Amino acid sequence: MFVDLVAKVRELGTTINNIEIVFIGGSMIPEVLSQQIIKVLATKRLCPVYGMTEGVPLFLSVPEDSLEQTLNTVGKAMKFAEFKVVDKDGKMVPMGSPGELWARGYIVMLGYWGDEAKTRETITADGWLKTGDQVILLESGHCKVVGRLKEAIIRGCDNVFPKEIEELFLSHPDVVDAQAFGVPDARLGEEMCLFIRPKEGSSLIEEHMKTFCKG
Repeated sequence: MFVDLVAKVRELGTTINNIEIVFIGGSMIPEVLSQQIIKVLATKRLCPVYGMTEGVPLFLSVPEDSLEQTLNTVGKAMKFAEFKVVDKDGKMVPMGSPGELWARGYIVMLGYWGDEAKTRETITADGWLKTGDQVILLESGHCKVVGRLKEAIIRGCDNVFPKEIEELFLSHPDVVDAQAFGVPDARLGEEMCLFIRPKEGSSLIEEHMKTFCKG
């Protein structure tokens, strides 16, 4: 929605100056798009929110957040909940290290109605909700989302998150939107595939984009 809104405002050449706050959530917002929302829509405050149907909200940006924290995190941990980041074996990782986010508390659901198997798969015996998101918890209490574990592309021995690739291409001035995903590959197991939506009137060729990626 924000991609199209920013593009339309630019197309019309109009000026917006009465937006007090813009909440962003539902999916990961690239830093480039967040900067465009601030600049083009001239919002006085950008407020990232992180949550899910099973627990809403878990993290929320606060007015005291710096611009860097607003652009690079989904806010600070909410009260009345516990959080931890764990490895694939469910063991806590050091602060500042990536891992899966688990949450527990009043704002987390008790389970899926009529689906005990799914509940046991998602919530541990001691009440921890497995979010399925790869994150980094910072000392400040802020949370940085790296990507969805299920969306990770395992290319050979490397785990690549689509968000990292998409943000690189979105930094190109002629790219409006980018979506990365994995496709089967006989040699590597998975290979990267990318769809790019170019800015209207621009022409992007493969060799140009390869050069851009190399810096």
